[in-house]
Amino acid sequence: MFKENPNSGQMNIMNPYNSYPQYIKDALHKSWAPYFRQYLFHKIDEQRFSVLYSNKASRPNTPVNILVGLFFLKELCGWTDEEMIGA
Repeated sequence: MFKENPNSGQMNIMNPYNSYPQYIKDALHKSWAPYFRQYLFHKIDEQRFSVLYSNKASRPNTPVNILVGLFFLKELCGWTDEEMIGA
């Protein structure tokens, strides 16, 4: 069963980011992460992948934008599958 990622555009109030010290937040803002989120993660059209999933009531998919983002990082960093899972 296909289901879009409802959390792709908005941070959750319980997100661990909210409890990070300011120096870590500053480091994140200066890294590639904001660009990845803005220019890649949010541009992934999950509906294009809906044809790959059953229409029958079943367990929902893992959000497609998360999977595509992981595979992008895997290729960019030259990771193996095991390294990607551990990262």
